[in-house]
Amino acid sequence: MRPRTLLLIGVGTFVLVLCANVPAAWVVKRLPPAVQFVNPSGSLFSGAADGLVAGGQSLGPLEWRFRPFALLTLGLGFHVTLPGPALHVEGDVSLRPLGRVTLSDLKADGPLEALVALTGAGGLPQASGSVVLKVGQATLVHGWPVALSGTLAVNDLKVALSPARLGSYELVFDAASAKRAPAGGLAGRVHDTTAPLALDAALSLAKDRTYRLDGTLGSRPTTPADLLPVLDMLAPADAAGRRPFSIGGAL
Repeated sequence: MRPRTLLLIGVGTFVLVLCANVPAAWVVKRLPPAVQFVNPSGSLFSGAADGLVAGGQSLGPLEWRFRPFALLTLGLGFHVTLPGPALHVEGDVSLRPLGRVTLSDLKADGPLEALVALTGAGGLPQASGSVVLKVGQATLVHGWPVALSGTLAVNDLKVALSPARLGSYELVFDAASAKRAPAGGLAGRVHDTTAPLALDAALSLAKDRTYRLDGTLGSRPTTPADLLPVLDMLAPADAAGRRPFSIGGAL
């Protein structure tokens, strides 16, 4: 066996033994202040916490299991499970150097507010509803996505500025959307699934943490009267009765 192979086996074995003996409480002390584990137990290799608190919101118990094959990509990999009741999450997470985090085969469902708290996203309008998130593969650098494939369904959306429920929508990041992405950024497509307003828009995320949403809105025969003034604030309708809009900001 070659010396280099023996060295890799030795280093890998050392890391596994180290992970198996590092107490979970020691790791938890090094988490960001916005993230708290309640009563952590076990080790870095396999552990649990009675509760996960993110963004000041309690998200329920948490379990994790070390994935040794992630060491081959110079990362620390875990299979994590957040069984609820506030938010159910299960998938693989890899922590890499320089603030890189990789998510794969991850699913999450629960209240919209809980998912926003878990991601730490700020600057978003106050909203409520339920979400179903499916991530095939994603890479985040310092919390911002630089690669992403997956879908996000938001159901029974309601925002603080509107007394009416705004319906259900789906955001898709796939190969077709990626072709429209800005340099170094990401692009997705947003459309309504069951909603009082017909929405079709393109979402772009730039590497400077800014976003743009460009698309069209249209009314339906069932559109509540209190939502019609929203359309009057937009540009004149096209031949299909849809009105173009464009919004943007920073997250």
